[in-house]
Amino acid sequence: MHSDVNNPTVSSLEAFGGALEDFSPDLLLVSGLQMMDNFPFPEGMRKERLGKIREQVRVCVSGRLAIALPCLFGSK
Repeated sequence: MHSDVNNPTVSSLEAFGGALEDFSPDLLLVSGLQMMDNFPFPEGMRKERLGKIREQVRVCVSGRLAIALPCLFGSK
């Protein structure tokens, strides 16, 4: 269950994409994608949002990319 609709839907994606056109970052950090898990998206919306994130990564391919993933498993 989510009480946050901004993070799972990546609501700032379009505004950020517009900023990328004018700014050439040295590093792009992608994080929080786990917030999309189990969110009740309309059919096809999750795939569409992830596709837009993928396109933004392609725009920044000359820079560095960091993907922050949460620790999903405890250490033994």
